[in-house]
Amino acid sequence: MNGHYLVGQYYDGEIREYDEDGTIVGGIKHSNAHAGVRLPNGNTLCSFGDAHRLVEYNGAGKAVWSVEENDLPGCPLRFVGPAWRLADGNTIICNWAGHGYVGKQAQLVEITAEKEVVGELFDYVRFGTISGFFLLDEDSE
Repeated sequence: MNGHYLVGQYYDGEIREYDEDGTIVGGIKHSNAHAGVRLPNGNTLCSFGDAHRLVEYNGAGKAVWSVEENDLPGCPLRFVGPAWRLADGNTIICNWAGHGYVGKQAQLVEITAEKEVVGELFDYVRFGTISGFFLLDEDSE
């Protein structure tokens, strides 16, 4: 959108925003910072790995929406990897299943803004654990 990069710096506890010259121009501090994506409305969707959460921040850095470890009945979040906001407002979350959860939970979860699960990928035969994903041919935000 603006030529900047969002980089999850896990051990530094920050999702940093870098400009095209590599200068830090902003950031969101949080333990287990894993990934961030800027949304068309200017908000930033951030995943926080072993903190078991996904948070959307507005331009002022205030949390305006989140999904916590046990917010999705029957689908707890474990290591929250990258997420993607779809054009219809739903969100796909990468739910890495390491640390003793292999085969026990969905690897990808699609939820509504109201945190209703509307889709899951639960296929350890073909995919094993999934730590990231990209959408192809989707008109997404």
